[in-house]
Amino acid sequence: MRLGNLAQNSVELRFILHEHDGVWMQCHTQGDAGYQDVGSDTASPWVDTRPVKVAGTPEWRDYRACWWDHSTPSMAFGPVLRVIVNG
Repeated sequence: MRLGNLAQNSVELRFILHEHDGVWMQCHTQGDAGYQDVGSDTASPWVDTRPVKVAGTPEWRDYRACWWDHSTPSMAFGPVLRVIVNG
């Protein structure tokens, strides 16, 4: 997984499927207790358009992904990617 385009309140993550059905995404957002499921995708890129919690204030988000095959995520997550999202 790698960072694609970054715009205000938008994060684009690119990935290669390597013969898997898709990827399962989780995100740990600054101030949250842990990772939350934020979606799955079968084609790159995956885009997170959630707004920051406090408008006008940047926040960090940690993203991780795992393979998704036959409607089931493997739950073997790859490296974490930290992104600062402008508010």
